[in-house]
Amino acid sequence: VHWLTLALMLTFVPLMFSFPHRMKELRKSRRFMNGMAVFILGMETVFLVSQQIFRSEPAFERIPLHLCGSLVLILPVLILARRDRVLRFFAVWSLGAGLISMLNPGFSHTGWGSFAFYHYLIRHFFLFLLPVFLIASGDTDLRYRSYMRSVAALGVWSFVIFLINGRFRTNYMYFGPANDMAVPFLPDALMQWPLIYPTYVVTGVLFFHIL
Repeated sequence: VHWLTLALMLTFVPLMFSFPHRMKELRKSRRFMNGMAVFILGMETVFLVSQQIFRSEPAFERIPLHLCGSLVLILPVLILARRDRVLRFFAVWSLGAGLISMLNPGFSHTGWGSFAFYHYLIRHFFLFLLPVFLIASGDTDLRYRSYMRSVAALGVWSFVIFLINGRFRTNYMYFGPANDMAVPFLPDALMQWPLIYPTYVVTGVLFFHIL
């Protein structure tokens, strides 16, 4: 299931670049863009409300401070507000967050019939494919300076989350004191607090340069 959904997501990339004129038409269509934004916000609202109703644990997970949880709220609002320049800025974060999350096989255990499965799938397809869509439609800023400015801002944001994790013993962005996530190619010692934060920063900078 995991590799099938990942392959499906990546299949959209060449498809989008194969039809640049159609991508430009869709990008200019307020009906399409607003409809997509409203759908994503509606889905996230259902998810957040259900977390509160069913008192999901750990409790800190009910606050959307994971990178993906924050971006999936920020990006649709920017689309609706037509803040295209800011949208392109955050699209850099979104591309990396969506891809990394889909490389994680942990979501597949929820099964095909659950809301959690489809929520995870749609959320991360959106996060990864929105920047691809913007690039394919020609609505992007590919200058290295702009790219690194966005990556630097992500570094500042991740440090704020690091401080929140330390203060409240949370595990946002999976580099908190209670983190139990292992990475096969990294030593276990580097995945423990507080070394996990610089480990993530170095790995993230390398990853974003590869992208």
